[in-house]
Amino acid sequence: ATFKQHEVVEVLLQHPQAARLALEGDQKRVTPLHLACALYSTTADMHGPMLLLASGAKPWQADVSGTAARDVVPFSVNCELTKFFESHGDNSKAAAQAWLEELLLNTASDGSEATEDVEEEEEDSIGVEAVPSPSASRLDGAVTERGAEIHMLREEVERLKTSLEDREQRCEELEPLRMKLQHSQEKVEMLEQAAKNQQQIFQVQMDLMDQSRSQHQAQLQELKERHTADRQQWEDRSQAEIEVRLRESQQEASAKLQHAEL
Repeated sequence: ATFKQHEVVEVLLQHPQAARLALEGDQKRVTPLHLACALYSTTADMHGPMLLLASGAKPWQADVSGTAARDVVPFSVNCELTKFFESHGDNSKAAAQAWLEELLLNTASDGSEATEDVEEEEEDSIGVEAVPSPSASRLDGAVTERGAEIHMLREEVERLKTSLEDREQRCEELEPLRMKLQHSQEKVEMLEQAAKNQQQIFQVQMDLMDQSRSQHQAQLQELKERHTADRQQWEDRSQAEIEVRLRESQQEASAKLQHAEL
């Protein structure tokens, strides 16, 4: 795995986009620190997580499932990485940087001691006929193997750099399309809002029409009732006048008849 090859991680973190590698996650918000912690098995794997933490990776940053990077460290008794997270908490960046500095000092000290041992062996071998040594052959083989591994790592780094540059270029090419899509989305939202406004206006107009129709019907009913009442009142008054005149005519006829009999 790439994140267990701390040389590759160290080279990638020297890239100008190192912050993206250390902090950003994929579509599920899984960060490189999640992978480095999940692949941890022994103390030899501490280098990768320390490099990412020293570059600003956050051990409490969670993925879509709510799992933080520090939570995916495989359980083991006396796990150094778990102890590191428990001991340093929110101060993991400074602690990781101190850990790397101490490792660098120890490596430099070991290198100096190895150089002194080689010089002493060379002094002891002066004047002695060179004889092929099995340990020297193993050392040459280890150096050759190490050189091949470094070459493969460099090729992997170059491939990753090329892939990153290709993706950046692709992102730049897709940026105009993203802007057009965003503009189209804004237009769609504006049209949807306009349609919603028109619907609201139409609903308000329909409510006003219903209210006006109701008022008109109420006024019409009131006029009909008033007309009916006036007509009834006129008929009653006319009937009363007719009855009064009829009685007056009858009385007048009776008076004339009585006068004629006299």
